[in-house]
Amino acid sequence: MKIKLLSTIIAGVILAGCGSDNNNDVTVPKTKNTQVQAYDGAINGMVATYTCGEETGTTKTKTDGKGHVTVSSNAFADTPDQCSVVLSVPKRR
Repeated sequence: MKIKLLSTIIAGVILAGCGSDNNNDVTVPKTKNTQVQAYDGAINGMVATYTCGEETGTTKTKTDGKGHVTVSSNAFADTPDQCSVVLSVPKRR
């Protein structure tokens, strides 16, 4: 009886040590965020539409009380000098 129990414990330890250490997680690359100020003054409640070469997008948030809005775009973060931003009041629904 002791031999069967000992054999089972040894087999269990060996199998537990054979666990996979391979990490096959798929990670989504993070988009860089860049904060933009609308004008010199505080412009509140505007959305920004940006164009960087072929990439065009609109911000998901509006400018805050200080005139800041966050643009989520890798192209905008990497080469902001080659991008343009147009601020507008969003249409009411």
